Amino acid sequence: MHSALNARMNSVPGIVPVAAAEASGSDSPTPITLVQAPTPPQSPTMTSSAARNTSTTLISVSTFFSPKARHQDILPRLVFISSDSVHFYVHPHVLTAASTNGFNMLLDDVFRQNQDGDTMPPSPMPAKTILLHSSTLNVILHAAYNAPCSQFAPSTDTLVEAIDLLPEYGIAPCSCIYSSSPTSPTPSRLYSLLLSHAPFHPLPIYTLAAHHALEDLAIASSQHLLSTQFHMVSDHAAMRMGPIYLKRLAFLLLGRVEALKRLIVEPPPLHAPTGMCSGFEQKRLARAWTLAVASLVWDARPVDLPTSLIEATLRPLGNHLDCHLCQYNLRDRIRDVTMHWLSVKVGLTFTVFVFRWNGF
Repeated sequence: MHSALNARMNSVPGIVPVAAAEASGSDSPTPITLVQAPTPPQSPTMTSSAARNTSTTLISVSTFFSPKARHQDILPRLVFISSDSVHFYVHPHVLTAASTNGFNMLLDDVFRQNQDGDTMPPSPMPAKTILLHSSTLNVILHAAYNAPCSQFAPSTDTLVEAIDLLPEYGIAPCSCIYSSSPTSPTPSRLYSLLLSHAPFHPLPIYTLAAHHALEDLAIASSQHLLSTQFHMVSDHAAMRMGPIYLKRLAFLLLGRVEALKRLIVEPPPLHAPTGMCSGFEQKRLARAWTLAVASLVWDARPVDLPTSLIEATLRPLGNHLDCHLCQYNLRDRIRDVTMHWLSVKVGLTFTVFVFRWNGF
């Protein structure tokens, strides 16, 4: 009868029937089924299809941290069970190397276990319950293993929660989130994943980077903050950033407008009076320039103001000029403004320019 049951379960993809003694240590052969599903499980389809057999117990298992997943040719020796009952089969020697506190003291009783790859894991395998959702625990474990987890598409909130918990499990965020390091010229996988979220959620990513002093991530994500209004920064986010990164953000959002004003406020230079163009006519051009600049700066925000808009605002001032020298000075001044505006950097590197300009 059990062989017939196993034959039926083997026909369902992703479901592996195992003996009861292997999982529970009991001599009674109660069938237990491991459901190897994505982390976190995407749907209960496997559960509902197999639940018709009332004598079958279903267990959700991580696809990456599965019972047969070898690391350095060693099988898992420990099971972590998340708050939503997903089983993660892990290697204590990997977590011991990645953590400074025994993975939040969860590995104390397995530190001395034989990690020989030729030995079989203990049966039943030790299990630890962790009060974290499987999606959060999945990111933490991938960080400890230095493995990519982008295939699970974790949300920004999940990434922030998981990274905030890394120090609790003895893992420094800077050890797994970096653009380059002495041992790795390429960005870490977690850094690349976080940066892919920055265009859509720049403020949470920047706040996370500031909170953990991840300088490279803060600079890279700040390039997407230009459309952010300063009033959008909550008190909680400001406290997480700390004074240094909050000040940088303030200069980034407010300093670009000040830099634009400084670049554009000066009108075209005057030329020597001629028979066709007196000083009075040139003052009219200066007043028209001031009015045009006022309307441009009034509407300006920290977003990257395109040079095409600057030219579209200022170039029509020459339509009513009869003096060729005034037209030349106007074109030259517009060219000078646009070239300098293009050279103003975007992101936190821009704050260096602002700090020097303000005497910091």
